[in-house]
Amino acid sequence: MDDRPLLPGNTRRKQARSNKANPKSRETERRILEAATETFHVKGYISTTLNDIAAAVGIEKGSLYYYIDSKEDLLYAIIQKLHDDAEGNLRRNQQTEGDSRTRLESFVRDHVLNFAQNLSSIRVFYTEYRLVTGERHDRIMAQRGEYERYLTSMIETAIADGWACPNLRPNLASTAILTMVNSIYLWFDPRGDVTIEEIAETLTQQAIQGLTCPPSHDHTTRRTRRNAPQDGKARATLPARATRGSRATGTAG
Repeated sequence: MDDRPLLPGNTRRKQARSNKANPKSRETERRILEAATETFHVKGYISTTLNDIAAAVGIEKGSLYYYIDSKEDLLYAIIQKLHDDAEGNLRRNQQTEGDSRTRLESFVRDHVLNFAQNLSSIRVFYTEYRLVTGERHDRIMAQRGEYERYLTSMIETAIADGWACPNLRPNLASTAILTMVNSIYLWFDPRGDVTIEEIAETLTQQAIQGLTCPPSHDHTTRRTRRNAPQDGKARATLPARATRGSRATGTAG
């Protein structure tokens, strides 16, 4: 079990909480994070006060400062957890057996299923992520960049394997797929008639079909790409530094 604190807060207090591995403290952190997520979702980050969050948890405002130093700590914790979950999807996919098509299907499907478990957090991310500042912003953008490049590399491998259209620009195809699957936070209703499993399968097949050539294409002499991995496996690389202007596709997810 991972005993690291869920909330970033003061370094010394965070270390003390980690050392204690107190189940009650861990549960309070979870409740604070859930309350912050729902309150930011309903009221917006700017309009939410720490009093609002403390009231939702049922504790005094002063007690929050045992876990956090500022409201931004809560926003960062929400967004960081999303990106940690997405990184878990990436790492699992790296260990997945099968050909490039099977692995790409698994990556897209798992992305959608993970998204559906975090709808409020996803909505908070897309509306508020620009308010995370400094090194925290750079860290999140670095994780997003790694995720996007991994999917791009998988598409490059699909082209090299011969089943994806060589006319594609892999980076644009990656952006298109992520934009499609990430949009579910705008319209998916868990109470609706269509299950998230059905949606995940439909979007996965749409992504795969969108990578293949239409029947009119003839590319019998063009099946190469630049810098193809020799073993057919997609690679994930971390950037030296993420930029502030990074787009809002990718991990969160």
